[in-house]
Amino acid sequence: MCSCSEERTDAEKASDRAYDYIKFHLGLYLATPPVIATLASSLGVNERGSFIGLFALQVFLCIVSGANASVLIARRVYGACPWVTLGVECSRPANRAIHHKLYWASLAFGLAGIALGAYESWPIGSKQS
Repeated sequence: MCSCSEERTDAEKASDRAYDYIKFHLGLYLATPPVIATLASSLGVNERGSFIGLFALQVFLCIVSGANASVLIARRVYGACPWVTLGVECSRPANRAIHHKLYWASLAFGLAGIALGAYESWPIGSKQS
């Protein structure tokens, strides 16, 4: 690490921003499924098959996204790649897609599971006569 008197390069600054960005997303991947599960439980749909299936898909997508982000960091922390390459690696379209699109898809699946479970619970949506 450089001392305070040394000027940091743009690549180092980009890598530091990417690190903060990844930490934020890891927090989202860890926090979102429990929030969805709590919301589903409070609405009484947590035992509906439709919710369970979509919630499992949400958790899977969060695991995939989190594993990708963790590997990006771990490869730099343990020396397989230089730290200054983190910013470049995170700005690649494939990694951005993994971090953004999979997160939003996982959130959509969790909310869809709640909505479908709630719809099935209502008399208008239930399959019972």
